[in-house]
Amino acid sequence: MTMISATYRKILSIGIVTALAGGGAAAGELVRLDDLALYDLKSRGLELERGGSVRIEAIGMVRPGQERHWFSGWWSDEGDPLSVSGWVLDADTRETVWEMRYRDTDTVRGTHSLVEIDETIDLPAGRYEVYLFSGNAWAKRYFDQPRDERRWWDGWFSDDAPDPDELEEELARCFVALSSDDISRSVAREFEVTGEIPGALVRHTDVGDSQYISTPFRVDRRAEFRVYGMVERSRGSWGAADYAWIVDAETRERVFDSSDLGLPPAGGSRKNRIIDETVTLNPGDYVLHYGTDDSHSFAEFNANPPHDPHNWGVTLLPAGDPDRAAFRLVDAPRAEQPLIEFTRAKDEGYFEQRFRMDKDGKLRILSLGEASDGDFYDYAWIADARGREIVWEMREHNTRSAGGAEKNRMFDGIVELQAGDYVLSYATDGSHSYQKWNSAAPFLPEAWGVTVWAGPGTDRRAVVMKDKADIDSDQGVLASLVRMGDDEREAERFTLSEPTEIFIYAIGEGTDGRMYDYGFIVDRDSGRKVWEMNYDYTRHAGGADKNREIRDELLLPAGTYEVVFVSDGSHSFEAWNSGKPRDFMAWGITVQRADGPRAGR
Repeated sequence: MTMISATYRKILSIGIVTALAGGGAAAGELVRLDDLALYDLKSRGLELERGGSVRIEAIGMVRPGQERHWFSGWWSDEGDPLSVSGWVLDADTRETVWEMRYRDTDTVRGTHSLVEIDETIDLPAGRYEVYLFSGNAWAKRYFDQPRDERRWWDGWFSDDAPDPDELEEELARCFVALSSDDISRSVAREFEVTGEIPGALVRHTDVGDSQYISTPFRVDRRAEFRVYGMVERSRGSWGAADYAWIVDAETRERVFDSSDLGLPPAGGSRKNRIIDETVTLNPGDYVLHYGTDDSHSFAEFNANPPHDPHNWGVTLLPAGDPDRAAFRLVDAPRAEQPLIEFTRAKDEGYFEQRFRMDKDGKLRILSLGEASDGDFYDYAWIADARGREIVWEMREHNTRSAGGAEKNRMFDGIVELQAGDYVLSYATDGSHSYQKWNSAAPFLPEAWGVTVWAGPGTDRRAVVMKDKADIDSDQGVLASLVRMGDDEREAERFTLSEPTEIFIYAIGEGTDGRMYDYGFIVDRDSGRKVWEMNYDYTRHAGGADKNREIRDELLLPAGTYEVVFVSDGSHSFEAWNSGKPRDFMAWGITVQRADGPRAGR
């Protein structure tokens, strides 16, 4: 007996067997799959010129420790407890015509884990695929342990669990065989199983772990398409781990997204789901995408595979009457140089870029970040440079799953902006970022951050990059005390030669009606406070409830003034002791002329 195969997964072709191991022909036998390794998927195609009654015999295996006398079926993610099982698929319809189910089997006498089945079904003429699979996540974890450390470690297993050598011997007895007295071998032909569906326009199948695939195509007239494939949705997870989607190349709208669908089971493990949907597309350019996370795929199923394993991936076909002339593959557009690019963002990172829209226009933004329960921790936003009013930001309602961990979110869309000055920002927290993921990485890990291009109909020359000094000067900034730390008191003076209306933007800390980090303005001639950040006039600034912000306007006479910001000993730009505010880089106070240019006017 050889030990466990070093390769977890392999696809083997089996010919029509005309002799049994003991010698001599098996009367009426059409196909037989056996000789399994521990982690194996074997398949063989069988084409029948005429139909008839077919006998199916099989021996399978229950996952170790889940013997019939105590198995409840409620606690397992796998659903059916068989770790070795077989099934038969109609190669043309991709529908399961027979499967070995635990409840229909009988225990093989004298064994710990073997079960058997002997059934007869009617198979019409057609093409069929026969499968035999061995292996599951539990068995992999168990057999990967050193022999002397293997234990029935989760407490569910019976005291009389078999020895590992015994399990391997029992595995060698597993098989599935189809035979018939009605159908002779002369009308049965074998073929290699590929899972290919005739008429496919795009096919990405046999997809492995951590893969991202995209295919651009053009639709010349309104047409319906069928999207077919296999994906993963783990138990208890709202988002899909592997999924397909179609994007309108111009508007960036997702016109199809399997991650949001309540997909039906695909056979095998409960997390296997099948896509079989129809989508209507108007004339235009589109991109079909498919991505997988870092486990459970065609390369290495860590649980029982779906009944159509070769179609792990996505296939696009015509729906209804084929109209292939309405569809054509196109080359991916030449990558346009981004206007702004901040990607591969690391922990505790921050990026800021000021820019001017010379005229109303559109930007295409791709941004990947982290969110949980509606709160974002790695995210991008755009603010009006004058008052730091947020005009766009990553939120739950405008982002989609970015693949991998459920908390990975992605915005890929068009943002319309009026002429004016803006600040694009991106910030990360202290965990889960590029090359330091604490959960599964997104499908596009290198894009973690934000990238901006000129949008449809917008001349990239109308979007001008600016530095802070330019924008501050243009915006009429009089004083700026920002990124303030603990236990600070900073002051900055300005002089007005005539009565002037000023704009004040301040962010600080306050609770229960009292401010602890705050700003105020003093008339230097009289020593009188002419303005102060009062809790009652502030609003929540994002993050912790104690983060407060105010935007105010005030008419000041000619004279000299001093802007002051005071902070206490905790919670500041230097060290946040709870959630930081949305615009944390502006923690402090900024004063500018109220008549400076603002977006949209």
